[in-house]
Amino acid sequence: MADEKMVKDIMFSIDQYPFVYENQTVAEAVSRLEAFTCAKGHIQFSDLVVFNDKEQLAGKVTVFDIVKSMEPRLFQKSGTEKFEGLKSDLKTLAILWADHFYKDCQNRFNKQIKELMTPIDKIPTLQSTDTLLEAFYVMIQTNTSTLPVLEGENFVGVISIGEMFVALMNRCEI
Repeated sequence: MADEKMVKDIMFSIDQYPFVYENQTVAEAVSRLEAFTCAKGHIQFSDLVVFNDKEQLAGKVTVFDIVKSMEPRLFQKSGTEKFEGLKSDLKTLAILWADHFYKDCQNRFNKQIKELMTPIDKIPTLQSTDTLLEAFYVMIQTNTSTLPVLEGENFVGVISIGEMFVALMNRCEI
């Protein structure tokens, strides 16, 4: 279709998206995320792209990766099945970890990003000329909300599901 939008039409360019180098620390990554706020105390993005020392795309790191690096037990399955629903005792274990988490989190801020990032070879990528529907399908199939965008082999930006959703709904004339 002639009026079909492509990924490049709505992606965030490199300078509009937070990034960190793989040898930087978790503290530096948190600082970069905080620099991209949309309102007081509200970060705009939930992940950062990661570059190696040769300025090549090396992967990405999410806020979940950061929190998991600080306290992996928060991500252990509780044993509650989906159909059981949330029960009042589900949060109890997290309460027990609170003191440990807050005392040790400062020490864990010194980890290097490369220890917790997802490497680029494990992340699907999109081409800037892919249509939004193609990109949306890849995100749904891979259960991810942001993907790196390439032009050939060169990293040019990131696309997020939020911007795609708005563009697709506008296309549907809602």
